[in-house]
Amino acid sequence: HRDLPSFPTRRSSDLRPAARPGLALAGYFYAHIPLLLGIVGVAVGMRAAIRSGGEPHPAAALILGCGAASYFAGQAAFRRAMRTGPVRLCAIGAAFALASSALGAVAPIEAQLAVLTAGLAAVLALAAPAARPHRGLSAPRRRPASHIGHTGHRPD
Repeated sequence: HRDLPSFPTRRSSDLRPAARPGLALAGYFYAHIPLLLGIVGVAVGMRAAIRSGGEPHPAAALILGCGAASYFAGQAAFRRAMRTGPVRLCAIGAAFALASSALGAVAPIEAQLAVLTAGLAAVLALAAPAARPHRGLSAPRRRPASHIGHTGHRPD
């Protein structure tokens, strides 16, 4: 992952104390609302998909697609607020989830579930390495234990 670009991360210790509550609200409250609604939407869509019996079910497809899209939109909002990773991949995941609704409306809902699962797993796999901070020249490196003196004691 050395060839991935680094991105600025936001640490609470770098912020003024007055700015920390706003960051907490933006990241851990407002961004989590679509995350939670997305989880609920996916659960409701899955329940309707199970009940559909392998037939196309436009309402279940729309709920499932919107739920997954809401989850990824919340991920994008959280990453933007906290500056912890790529927002573009989450936006692509949200668009992909919405587009999968069309498939579930005309084909058996299992087809949408398979395509949605494969596509979103690919987006998550691409986003995971990019979300890790890149160790560039500015990142401090841990010194190996060999810096301890010959006696085995750390210098004071």
